Amino acid sequence: MTQFAVLTSEAKAIVTNFFNAQKKSNIFCEPHKQLMVSLYGLMPEANPKVVGILGQYVVSLSDFMSESDINLLKSEYSAVVKFCYDNKNYGDVARINNGELFMPQSLIDLCMVIAEPKAGSRVLVPYAGDGGLAYHVADCRIDGFEINEKNWAYSQVLLHSVHAVSNIELDSSLSSPNKRYDYVFSFPPILHGREGRKVVDLMYDIITKQLQDNGELYCILPMNFCYDGSGWFDVRKILWDYRGQFSMLVVGLPPVLQPLSGINLCLLHVKKNHEDKVVLVDATGEEFLAKRDKAHRKEYVLNVQSVIEAIKSMDEKHVWIGNSSELTENINLMPSRYLMPQYIQQPKEGERSFKLSDVIEIVPFVKQKGKCPIVGMKNLSSSYLNCDIDRSTLECSSNEEWRIITTDCLLVGFIGGKFKVGRLHGVTPTQPVALRGEVVPVRVTSTDVTDDFLLHSIMSEMTERQARMMATGSVITRLNGCDLLSIVINVPKSKEQQEAICKEDTRSSLTDADRKIIESYESFRKDMHMKKHAIGQTLFNLNNWWTILQQARKEGNGVVSDDATTGKIRKISVTTIYDSLQNTIGQLLQQISKFDRGNGLAVKHFALTEFIEDYIARKQNPLFTFLYDKSRHHASQELPEIDYDEATGRYSETGKILLNEGDPIEYVKFAPEALEIIFDNIVSNACCHGFKDSADRQNILKIELATEGDNYVVVVSNNGFPIHKQINPEDVFIYGKTSKMGSASTGSESHFGIGGYEVQKLMREFGGDAKFVSEPDSEYPVSYKLTFYNTNIESVEL
Repeated sequence: MTQFAVLTSEAKAIVTNFFNAQKKSNIFCEPHKQLMVSLYGLMPEANPKVVGILGQYVVSLSDFMSESDINLLKSEYSAVVKFCYDNKNYGDVARINNGELFMPQSLIDLCMVIAEPKAGSRVLVPYAGDGGLAYHVADCRIDGFEINEKNWAYSQVLLHSVHAVSNIELDSSLSSPNKRYDYVFSFPPILHGREGRKVVDLMYDIITKQLQDNGELYCILPMNFCYDGSGWFDVRKILWDYRGQFSMLVVGLPPVLQPLSGINLCLLHVKKNHEDKVVLVDATGEEFLAKRDKAHRKEYVLNVQSVIEAIKSMDEKHVWIGNSSELTENINLMPSRYLMPQYIQQPKEGERSFKLSDVIEIVPFVKQKGKCPIVGMKNLSSSYLNCDIDRSTLECSSNEEWRIITTDCLLVGFIGGKFKVGRLHGVTPTQPVALRGEVVPVRVTSTDVTDDFLLHSIMSEMTERQARMMATGSVITRLNGCDLLSIVINVPKSKEQQEAICKEDTRSSLTDADRKIIESYESFRKDMHMKKHAIGQTLFNLNNWWTILQQARKEGNGVVSDDATTGKIRKISVTTIYDSLQNTIGQLLQQISKFDRGNGLAVKHFALTEFIEDYIARKQNPLFTFLYDKSRHHASQELPEIDYDEATGRYSETGKILLNEGDPIEYVKFAPEALEIIFDNIVSNACCHGFKDSADRQNILKIELATEGDNYVVVVSNNGFPIHKQINPEDVFIYGKTSKMGSASTGSESHFGIGGYEVQKLMREFGGDAKFVSEPDSEYPVSYKLTFYNTNIESVEL
């Protein structure tokens, strides 16, 4: 691997001063790119095309440092570029049409540690991205291409700094497709449809045509490479067809792209060593993540050493070793699938083990077009004791082709890591029911198990773990019918024992119901206090705007013009102040009118990003600036619908489009008014405790939206003062909890828990939860994590 120069302390001080000066004038700038590109432009070999593409990052360095400082940085040019490269945001993985692609450094390290590429080797880097992979093999002879113009230009700066012998072109294909290479490194974009097919075809050609004997391919791919039945199947098939020529290593990786993306990744390592060996490594667990502090921010990255140790030790808990003949019929390469048997509990005395295929069968259905009552995941229940579904209560489907059943049966659905079940009644040949794709109709065929105990077993942790280890999906995981039937359950031999277990479940459920009735009285009593608190928050906001108006009057010597502007963070027109005052007064009147007649918060299906964008537009605040990247939450391209064929075991596109380019991605079923109250509480707490009611250009309230399993998570953070070290973060949501310690800034204010209590109460009331996160040493020391359970991950009807 390339050996990099180290920056001297004198040069490092110059670079650090430049970074600080740029951040002070504009906290959203990217000083590492500004210095790299500007310094590159001063080098005699600089490519004018590269400088032109990256022109937005060019600054006059003489405005920030002396000529002698510039000359010192030029003399240490390679080390300066390395220092800047190390200070970029490795978590920033962008879309193909918007932004720049940065491969997480931990993934580069993983590839390099396994490969140990030799100097002088011939290396191919297709989809070179920002040049990170090529940069680490700069002592080799490098070919490659990149399709994003800015990424290509950035890679040229990196490779120029280490005098690399490289030919990375700005193109969408290889200029010399018949060359053979010792190493191929790639992190291709995650695409669908025709563009996605180009990536598949390229990987196919590389494996079959461009590897030398003992040549190696290292490719970071979406996890659906391991099981996809359309494009990626062709790559797996060629590896199977040529099974005497290639050995394979597939490493399933933890969620290293979160919170920027919910897509899970894997490493595919192919070596042309004329062996038939398959090694599958499940490194998706938390033990393969490492926490690090970077720029006062805690972030989780891949623990490369843990992955390497698991591979070297061949730990049976995480590693499966076999050959191509032992793979499933559809050449599934998901590591967890092959490790699953060790997690199946042995039957206790008096129990027997069955595959579900031994005790149930899938109810036959026909596919036909038409309207009839329809069952989806939202109709199923997470409690098998309360899961009856009557046909007469179901909504009617749209006039499309559906799976149609004509008999009563049990229903099983699995999506996003959880089972749901149902008992369907009232279905006859003349009164059929349609099923959505994730719902499987089954019936018991064995006398060894009762209906109740079957559903009890399906909802058990052992069953769900098996399902999670076989489930497939890039963001939303699902289980097909064949895999459902392969799940193993342990069943008591005695029917009386089965019934006793189900009766105990019923007794526990009734105890929980009694407890909830008692809690409902306490909730009613607290509601009045919450409404008073909300009115107080609105009055606080009204006072903020009134203070700004008084400032404008003072600046105008008693005369206030509609065209006048004022404000410390950004200039706000008097017209905007008047509008904000009017909106706040309107909100106050609405809160007063609802004080004695309930909130009337209606539940709706809506896009989270559209709510956040609208909230930010309406709730601009004189004390701080909102930070939210909406581009990550709109589809960057069309997303086709994928269907699973039980007969062939393959996935294929149906021709329907789930999302058009620009459509919002994350939808929830929640009360928008409740979510606005929640946001208002969080913003109010940030102003009072984090920012101390003081306007400052540096005050940031950051909103992030991410996928977590089958849920969506919104994290609202501020970079103000942390909470006092003696306050327990868990107390923030406790109603009436009082502390005289207040915030860490002055210690003078008390925390009464009303706003925090309301945040958590409303989240739970409408299908979610809230968590308070205190990280006093990080850039954003206070965060509220809002989790939404009723999502379009859980229910495709949304």
